[in-house]
Amino acid sequence: MPTSGEDGESANREGVYQKRLSQVIITTMDAKELFVSQFEDGAFQLGAAFADFPADSWDAKSNPMAMSARETVAHLTEAYIACGKHMNGEKHQWGSYAAESDDPNRLLAVMNKERDIIKIAALAADPAEYKHVLAYATNHDYYHVGQMVTLRLHLDPTWNADSIYSS
Repeated sequence: MPTSGEDGESANREGVYQKRLSQVIITTMDAKELFVSQFEDGAFQLGAAFADFPADSWDAKSNPMAMSARETVAHLTEAYIACGKHMNGEKHQWGSYAAESDDPNRLLAVMNKERDIIKIAALAADPAEYKHVLAYATNHDYYHVGQMVTLRLHLDPTWNADSIYSS
C-alpha cells in the first residue's frame, strides 16, 4: 500500500504533466484552429456514418426508442438552425423544423448546408461563440454518430465501425 508521501508525489507528477500538456496545446494550437479541427472531425464522422447508408433503411431503428437515420438528420439539421438563431440572439422553438423533402440525399444536403452556415458564422464571430457552436454541433454530432454506428451495426454486423475515424 502506498504511503501518503507516495500519493503526494504521484499527484504532483500528475499536476506537472497536466500543466505541461496544457502549455503545449496552448502554444501549438489557438482557439480558432482547435474549433476548425473539431468541427471538421465531426463532419468527417457524420459523413462516414451516413456514407452508403442502405436506401431501404432510412426509417429503421436499432430499438423502438432510438431515432432512425431520417429522424437523426432532421434532428441535427434543427440543432444547426437553432445554433444559428442562438448566435443571432433569437430563441428557437424545438420541434418546429419540418424537412422540405424525404429524399435522403436532399436531407443530407440541407443538413450539411446548415452545418456549414454555423461554421462560417462562428469563424466570423468572437471566439467566445465557438463553445456554443461546438455544443449545438460537434459535441452533439458525436452523440448521434454513436447512435448511427449502432444502427449501422444493427442493420449490417459486418459494417466497419472504425470507418468513422479520419486517422
